Amino acid sequence: MKFFDIQKDERLITTNSKRRPVILLRKATSDWWNPTNKAEHVDYWLCLPLFTYKDRHIQAYVLRDQCLENADAFYIPPAYKTFPGVNNEEAAARFQAIQMIKEERLTACKCMCTTQKVKMSRPFRLSALALRLVLYHFYIALGIFPELENPKSEHQLFREGVEALINEAQS
Repeated sequence: MKFFDIQKDERLITTNSKRRPVILLRKATSDWWNPTNKAEHVDYWLCLPLFTYKDRHIQAYVLRDQCLENADAFYIPPAYKTFPGVNNEEAAARFQAIQMIKEERLTACKCMCTTQKVKMSRPFRLSALALRLVLYHFYIALGIFPELENPKSEHQLFREGVEALINEAQS
C-alpha cells in the first residue's frame, strides 16, 4: 500500500489510458468492500476493448483477423455509408484486454439515425447474433467448451462465409 500510495478506502490501482470503444459484455455490481451498505456498492461492466489497426498491421494480418484465424482477436468492420459502425476505421476486439470498468467511466457511442425524417444521434449496440459470434470465437479459442465446437455452429458458418468472400475478392 505504501509503494502505490494507496489510501485506506481506495479500491483499485489505475493508470491513465486513452479512451477507446468497448463491447459491453455483462453488468456486475461489486459489494466486496462493504456488503452491508448498498450505497457503497459499485456498478461495473465487463468490457471487450476495440483496437484500431495501425500501419504496422500489414494487410495479410488484417485478413487473418477477418477470417477469424487469430484466436485472440475478432475483426470489427468500419462504419460504411449508411451502416453504423463503431469507428470509421477497421478494428479488432482484443480478448486478452477484457476488463471490468466502472459504469460511471463509460459513455455510449452514438450513431446518426437516418431512418426517420429528423436525423438524431442514438446509442447503438451489437445484435444478439453478432455478440454471440464474438463470444463463440472467444470460447472456442479457449478450448474449454467442446460443446461449442459443433462443426456447423453459427460461428463456423459465419467463419466459412467470410473466408469464402475474402478468397473470392483475392482471386
